[in-house]
Amino acid sequence: MKKIRNKKIILMMLTLTMLLSVCMVTTAASTSAATKNSLRSQGAIRYQEGTESVVIDSADLYTLADRLDLFKVRVAEQLGEIGTYLSRNPSGTQLTSDEGVYAVHQKPSSSGEADPLLLSFDTILEGIAASQSIPTDPAVYGMGAGATLYKGTDGKLYSSAQEGAEEIRIQAATAENLSAGTAAWVNGRLILGTGGDNKTYHDLGYREGSGGQGSESSDDVNKARVIDMNGSSSYVVQEDMTDVFLCFSRAGGYTTPILSSGESIKLVIKNVESSLPWLQWSIYYAPKLSKGTVISNLHETQNDKVMSLLITIEDSHKNGKVSGIRLSQSTSATDYVIEEDMTDVFLYLTAPKSKMPDFTPMDDQTYVSFKLLKEASHGYDDKGNAIYGSLYYIPRLKAGTRISNINPYRAYMVY
Repeated sequence: MKKIRNKKIILMMLTLTMLLSVCMVTTAASTSAATKNSLRSQGAIRYQEGTESVVIDSADLYTLADRLDLFKVRVAEQLGEIGTYLSRNPSGTQLTSDEGVYAVHQKPSSSGEADPLLLSFDTILEGIAASQSIPTDPAVYGMGAGATLYKGTDGKLYSSAQEGAEEIRIQAATAENLSAGTAAWVNGRLILGTGGDNKTYHDLGYREGSGGQGSESSDDVNKARVIDMNGSSSYVVQEDMTDVFLCFSRAGGYTTPILSSGESIKLVIKNVESSLPWLQWSIYYAPKLSKGTVISNLHETQNDKVMSLLITIEDSHKNGKVSGIRLSQSTSATDYVIEEDMTDVFLYLTAPKSKMPDFTPMDDQTYVSFKLLKEASHGYDDKGNAIYGSLYYIPRLKAGTRISNINPYRAYMVY
């Protein structure tokens, strides 16, 4: 008798499960009313066997229907939080599981918004998938239907043709064309930017400097002529020179040059970092040097751990007005904004050339021209960290230009 009773209870539970499944399928496919309004069940079914009983109450079905409707509404709200909306207006991405429903990325008017209660679960799931896709139609981004887009020589996006601009199409971002360290969801996949595209423009400025492209002669990185005095205790100037810079960098002590002719030379800047007592570097400036002048008291050791440079710049007109600054006193800062227009600038970083700085030029510049003049490996500090010194030449920096990817506490500029 007990086995028969248990079988009856199981049968009633199966009946409840089947009823619920049928209701869910029916209401999911219906678009005429909210889920609860599609239910026809009333009252309760009771089964009594001795002291044991089973009650199947239609109120439970209505409670479940309310929860399903709430789920639809909450999903639609969350889609809106990430900029995707389900609309009845014929634009955006057309969904296939429900006729006349579109996924758009601009909030539609209240009359054009699709009521989530009237949508099937399949449509809502399709909308979620569409939220993680990249539309290629410019109209989705609020532009005119059939708009043609152009990328200008300044790297900006335009909706009309510009001189030298190239026509482009909308496409999904890749790790290479996102800035290094920035993350984005692209077609349902989380990607991390490598900065490869930015580095291409960055390297363009590094490699091409003068590069044509209508740039002024002041952008010619090859104006800086470098004479490596490394490995000699003295150097004899081979020609008359003006606006001469002498840069020294090595571990274990400063280099203080001495001129035989008595021509003036001044110390522009040197590092004063107590945290790097094993690394000393300095830049001196001489308004002019005559042919035959002997520069002595140089470091004699010939190796890649010493930087001993004499630098002249063609058509430079400093006229003795040279300044040197440390870019910041903060060890946490990573960038520096140029405060005034500068020409013939030297940037010294305590970093290898593999960590070249990034430049964000002003609006009227395509890129900032610069050139690595010398990298020196200075060995290791007392914590085992490799110490480098890298000297760059920059023909021109405009006020507002941002230099990034540096530790300004170990960055110095002479201009």
